[in-house]
Amino acid sequence: HPEATAVTFEDHTLSYKKLKESADRFAAGLAGLGLGAGDRIAVLFPNLPHFPIAFFGILKIGAVVVPVSPTVHPDFLTSQLVESDVRGIVYWGGFRKWVSQALPKADPSRKRIVLAESPGPEEISMGWLLEGNAPLADAVDVDPDATAVIACTSGISSDPKAVELTHAGLLADAEACAWFLKTSPDDRVLGIIPLAHPVGITLVMNTFFRSGSRLILMPKFDPIHALKVTADNRITRLIGVPSIYRSLIQSASESDD
Repeated sequence: HPEATAVTFEDHTLSYKKLKESADRFAAGLAGLGLGAGDRIAVLFPNLPHFPIAFFGILKIGAVVVPVSPTVHPDFLTSQLVESDVRGIVYWGGFRKWVSQALPKADPSRKRIVLAESPGPEEISMGWLLEGNAPLADAVDVDPDATAVIACTSGISSDPKAVELTHAGLLADAEACAWFLKTSPDDRVLGIIPLAHPVGITLVMNTFFRSGSRLILMPKFDPIHALKVTADNRITRLIGVPSIYRSLIQSASESDD
């Protein structure tokens, strides 16, 4: 569905064709920086269209995505970068302070790729990589059982643990969820859960992209705004947690609209 809308964010839309082209351009930019197969690259974004662009661009060159929660504490960011042995980090400019606090404690030689109007002296502009490179034509061949994502989860302990997700596993999860939910290109899913979380990656992004659906992104959850976005975009699917549903129900019952 190349011409179908893949992502909606506020007044902006991105078709599947444009999403792929952007990811391919970003992949070429990463390769030009000397990053490649097996390298681990952290991604720190709220729910913006640039998250899937970075996600699929990193996978295109055979590198490993290390998604970082947008609510992460700077001290945990340091440990996550060190334990995952990342060679670079792609981040929104609003998280610049966190990154600057974390990287000196880790390894300042790691590539810093920022989404901001004015990159700092140690930063590389994500916009420049997207605009200054032709799309990378061919994806790097990888073993289906190779690691695609290193996600952090608390599991049964209070200390986060790194979990390796394979290419084959991500694809199988997306196909199974799409089959179970009977998703279709007509679906419009509200992206409230952070895409950096495993549920966001698998159940929100990959599952509905697998089906050619439209993903409407919200970088920050606000129940009143979520209800408006739901109505305006004729949302058909919502992936959430109990606290999200409670907030939506309460806000809907209190609303005069």
